Amino acid sequence: MSAPSRVGSAGAAGPGGHGGLLGSSVSLFPCISNLERYPCGVNPYRPAAPPPGVERTSRRLQDDRSPIARPGAARQRSWKRCIDIDTGTQHTQQPTPRGQQGRPAFVDVFTPIAVRVAATLHIADHIAGGAHTRAELARRTGAEEGALGRLLRFLACRDVFSEDEPGVYGLTDTSRLLLDTHPSRMRHWLDLEGASGRIDLAACGGLLHAVRTGEPGYESVFGTPFWDDLAAHPELTDSFNAQMAAVQGRLAPEVAAAHPWHEAGTIADIGGGTGALLEAVLGTAPDARGVLVDLPGTVEGGGERFAAAGLGDRTEIVGRSFFDPLPAGSDICLLSQILHDWDDKESVAVLARCAESLAPGGRVVVVERVIAEDEGRRLNTEYDLRMLVFNKGRERTVEEFTALAAQAGLRPAGTTRLPSHHWLLFWERA
Repeated sequence: MSAPSRVGSAGAAGPGGHGGLLGSSVSLFPCISNLERYPCGVNPYRPAAPPPGVERTSRRLQDDRSPIARPGAARQRSWKRCIDIDTGTQHTQQPTPRGQQGRPAFVDVFTPIAVRVAATLHIADHIAGGAHTRAELARRTGAEEGALGRLLRFLACRDVFSEDEPGVYGLTDTSRLLLDTHPSRMRHWLDLEGASGRIDLAACGGLLHAVRTGEPGYESVFGTPFWDDLAAHPELTDSFNAQMAAVQGRLAPEVAAAHPWHEAGTIADIGGGTGALLEAVLGTAPDARGVLVDLPGTVEGGGERFAAAGLGDRTEIVGRSFFDPLPAGSDICLLSQILHDWDDKESVAVLARCAESLAPGGRVVVVERVIAEDEGRRLNTEYDLRMLVFNKGRERTVEEFTALAAQAGLRPAGTTRLPSHHWLLFWERA
């Protein structure tokens, strides 16, 4: 199967290029906070650990009132002393967030989207830059003052921002995660005008369509498939590629440390973007040669990267779709976060191209999230739905990966789990 060459860069966006959508953690996509799972930074429905010396009780508590913030004071959560109605003993409990009493977490739709609107408007950056009043924030963001004030009031009630006095806002530990320079890149992930933010919108409006039909929900919301949307909007392409480069940059050290890559003579990174992963792998294999394969518009950045790393003399750059024949003779074909972008048919086609390109005794090594009974299950099942919505892709179990590999003429040759809940899956020709 041959796919037309489309947009591509650090993440090789487009058919035949590096997908790797959200293979980080929003779920950062490896994220350093709980903001991707609980957009206010904490899970407001799971009590935090009690203070030292206070024993937690699971019994019903008699005094279940939330603290009342003093007028004009910053809204701060505090622990309260409660009485167990069965034993009469006192117990310290974290209060339920204001406005959430008796309301289960799964019905909340406005907190996630409100946080994303604040991220899109760079509210945290404007506050950090000295704009604290509703009027000044409206002026800097170009928002309507009254509507912006309602958004900020909502978020201040949930401790995303502080409201030190009516209409005067400050940063909290949660909103500092939304600063443009924060290393988690959380603001970029949540920006509704960026590629990943549009996928969030597609998830809101297109998941029902995807579940009913099995087809991507993105097109039902935006009127065009995801890859075509990126091709038509260069700013979305730039956003997507920057996010994917960040993902690979975080994942690369784990992958490089997890396998004796020096045992291979030639390592081909298929759909490898601008080569961040291949650079890290070759750093552990001083005698190996590397081949970077991705769409022509993407791999151009690989030459500069490899030259700067002193790898120019042992790397080759090939501008090509991974649905087309691949350079022959590799000891390892590396596929990092490619297969989850695609349905089974396309995934088998990519694996078959890798299998036919291997040198005798060579292996295909796949880096992917794997749905298993482990700590990553909750996050990985979230990504699974995101893949369904945006391009009919999917996260898979080991058994599902093995079935795909068998259709491509490959058999299992081992697995390695990474700390980020990604796995290395090794396959050889059957």
